[in-house]
Amino acid sequence: MKKIFVQNDLTDVIMEILKSLDTQFAIKNEKMNLENMITSAPEDLDECFLYIGRLEEKYLEKLKEKEIIVIFEKQFEAELFEHFLELEIIGVFRKERLKVEFEEKGKLEKLLKESLRKQNYRLKFEDGKYYQEVPYKIIKNWKFSVKINDPKHVYERIKFVSIFLDPTMQSFSRALRKIIQDFRRVYRTYFPNYAHNNHLAVDGGSTYCKRYEITSKKIHESLQKELEKCKKELLKNHKVFSLPSLLIEGETGTGKSLIAEIIARSVLNDEAFQTHFKRISLVNIGKELVDGALFGSVKGAYTSAEDDKLGIILENIFGILFLDEIAEVPPEVQAKLLIYMDDYMVRPLGFDKGGIFAPVSIIAATNKDLKKEIAVGNFRSDLYHRFKYKLYIPPLRERKEDIRFLVNFVLLNPIINPVDENGNYAVDKISLEAINILENYDYPGNFRELEEILRNAVNNALVEGLSIILPRHIELRR
Repeated sequence: MKKIFVQNDLTDVIMEILKSLDTQFAIKNEKMNLENMITSAPEDLDECFLYIGRLEEKYLEKLKEKEIIVIFEKQFEAELFEHFLELEIIGVFRKERLKVEFEEKGKLEKLLKESLRKQNYRLKFEDGKYYQEVPYKIIKNWKFSVKINDPKHVYERIKFVSIFLDPTMQSFSRALRKIIQDFRRVYRTYFPNYAHNNHLAVDGGSTYCKRYEITSKKIHESLQKELEKCKKELLKNHKVFSLPSLLIEGETGTGKSLIAEIIARSVLNDEAFQTHFKRISLVNIGKELVDGALFGSVKGAYTSAEDDKLGIILENIFGILFLDEIAEVPPEVQAKLLIYMDDYMVRPLGFDKGGIFAPVSIIAATNKDLKKEIAVGNFRSDLYHRFKYKLYIPPLRERKEDIRFLVNFVLLNPIINPVDENGNYAVDKISLEAINILENYDYPGNFRELEEILRNAVNNALVEGLSIILPRHIELRR
């Protein structure tokens, strides 16, 4: 490897940084030889790939083909700015700040690391074919490393980790924890038999409601009367009965369904999660059928109603209901949903005996800007404000402080990257140049698109018989 030219008064600082980088490269199994890397001899300048120091007229001609990190004393001479168009200056630092500011020193270390890795890029001959041997990361020893016996099973349960990996999501995580705590408190109070860790249930939970199950598919007065008893018992034990609700907003692919599942798994016990957490995609239901799908209908309520239908709320009584794409609900059903969220009374189509008490916690989601939808009259303002909590999931382009965590996490997913019985992944490396491509993409499809890009990259590498993802394996939407 070529050398780094460092002016004499800067060698101590650069040597300290190189010592740190040498340790980092060793830990990450990156083959870098940093021994005797530094020179301050002018006669060695031609053999250097990187220049660190002040810009001096006597060196300018030789610097035109090199990367340059400018380090100046207290002031940077204005006339030197003219050389910025001629020279590849990758960083500018003030010398005295490098001695006292860790953040500034960290920036210099990052530049040095990137420059060294690029220099390590070379051609190698093997098996009669040329291929590029590039600096890479080993996916099992990178940003996200976890020891698990059954990766596929675990990833089905911990996929939510992807929401919390980067620092930009910390405030989101705090808000989500608060919401989960409230949902848990409510379920341990009102419906302890459904609650996660139900041994922590609050005294006074409804014993009648916790054992009640709807067995008939018919909507009739006896069902109404049975559930009215449950309502009276709840109100007898609790002066106020109210369930939390949540509206999740975010672009397609940001993980809204995942958040709803996280909450349900955290609030309900395993049995209740399987039976009393339901998701309904409102975009897949004809607008004329949404009312019946949610609130039920009796035989003959409309032309094709050949039998009673309970509706998903009655079927999911005391559970958690996830209404995906709530912006697709027609205005008249929005009004009915608003009333339901106030009194928890279901009013099936064609049922003329009044409401039926059927409390569920509502989590709703949309990829639309509801404030704009309200402004044009497509969504009710009062329904929007009726939700106790609102969460906005930022798109991936706003979460790029360390997208490497997410890339590493996805590549360890055996659904994306096959793994054998010994825990060895089919693709176990990704090149730094490929990582750079991923870091500079905007991901209009968000996390879902990142998964698809990496799934295709893994497949492309395997087709070539490689165990490393190279830049040519990354296919981006253009």
